[in-house]
Amino acid sequence: MGTTAVPAGSLAGKAVSGVLWTTGLSVFRDFLQFGVMLVLVRLLAPEAYGQFGLVTAIMGFLTVFSFHSFLEYTLQVRPGIEVDYQLHFTTGVFLQGSVFLLANLVAEVLKHWEKYAQVASLLHVMSILFLLELGHDFRGKMLEREMDWKRLRILEGIGVLANAGLSLLMAAAGAGVYALLVPSLLITIPAFVDLFVVQGWRPNWKWDAAGFAPVWRYGITRVMSGLLIWTRQLMESTILVQLVGFGVYGIYGRALGLATICCLKVPGLFTQALFPVLTKLDPGSDSSSRANTLVFCSVAWPTFPAALIFSALASPVILTLYGARWAGAIPFLPWAMAAGAATALSQTGTVLLIASLQQKCSLYIDAVTLAGAGLCLLVLAPRSLKLYLAGIAAVQTFSFFLILLRLYRKRAIDLRGIGSSLALPAFSASVSFLAVEFARAYLAIPRQTVGGALVCGILFCLIYVLLLRLTSGRQCREVVRFLPGRAYLERWLVLGT
Repeated sequence: MGTTAVPAGSLAGKAVSGVLWTTGLSVFRDFLQFGVMLVLVRLLAPEAYGQFGLVTAIMGFLTVFSFHSFLEYTLQVRPGIEVDYQLHFTTGVFLQGSVFLLANLVAEVLKHWEKYAQVASLLHVMSILFLLELGHDFRGKMLEREMDWKRLRILEGIGVLANAGLSLLMAAAGAGVYALLVPSLLITIPAFVDLFVVQGWRPNWKWDAAGFAPVWRYGITRVMSGLLIWTRQLMESTILVQLVGFGVYGIYGRALGLATICCLKVPGLFTQALFPVLTKLDPGSDSSSRANTLVFCSVAWPTFPAALIFSALASPVILTLYGARWAGAIPFLPWAMAAGAATALSQTGTVLLIASLQQKCSLYIDAVTLAGAGLCLLVLAPRSLKLYLAGIAAVQTFSFFLILLRLYRKRAIDLRGIGSSLALPAFSASVSFLAVEFARAYLAIPRQTVGGALVCGILFCLIYVLLLRLTSGRQCREVVRFLPGRAYLERWLVLGT
């Protein structure tokens, strides 16, 4: 199952198609998961979310050693060159089987630690995910390289729907934390079936050490980078559980979860859809710089205002969405939003570095981020979780500036692009917030009520969009081209030429 070269003229169309299908899936998934979450937080205790967070961190850390990083190389193979999927699959079977065994070994070790013994059985169950992901990730990368977004997103949508349904059934049946974990296994099934049943693809167990050498070099670099990223998350989970227990860690995790929805969903959506397209552009070219500017615009423009307004409205947002027993998450939310916004920029910059064949530089910056996060855990976390989040926001911001400097030096972005994609939205969001605060004080609008929060939020969004339209008209036109309903948006924003 090979690939064909993608004509240069069709890349823009493929990018638009990718964003549209990815956006469609994201909207469907986010609304579905958001509705499911509103039910689950009322059925499950904070301790369940604390256990879920720790298991997720352990699974993420173990995933670093899987074949996912090596499979990513298939997207780096330039158009017109055949991808040897048989060679990749043989390696994948070995690596995924090894990580499956490693996960069960870790679970056995955890049984001897009183604080963590209760998650050992959860890890045994979730180790099955590594076996199922073999076909899921493999088929997904095939479709990404072919840019067959429609088929890929439909398969993912079926898995998301199955996951949501089973979560609700298990939670209602009193399954506790298992209702958060086990349904995720279903997400992998549709792509698995599509590869082996619908497509009838079969491995021939090919192996060629010399042919796999460039994949190995790329994969090892990405594994090391992933190891640094997930070491930080595993350290955070284990140390914070030890410091505050599963209950408080679960409440802290709800604040982080909301920050993830507000700050990291859009970056994940755009980078996932555009990464295969970005790898087709020549690093350092004008087209690459222009594309990178648009990616930063697509991420920073919605992330900055979301982080700011949700921080200001933390109390009504938490109480309305989660209920009174999650009120402990309110003081964490502003700092979680700050850390989330900084992380969104850092992660987006990392993707652009990798697309520009700068994976070693990305690795070094990940090492700096890990060192900073470790220092925050040792020095700030024992004093206050809010202080720890502030430290993480500072570390991620510093890492992003390193990434931005590297991109600028490699001509992957210019000063004009930095201004339009980062400086202008930051300025517009700040001015909008000040204007809303002035109006709220003058009109005596209560910010702590749901009605008052809605008024403030709507007024903020209107002012922000107006300022952005006035200061960045050209970039608005280019970004809107990639969005669903672009004809309506062009009329509403008066973007016609």
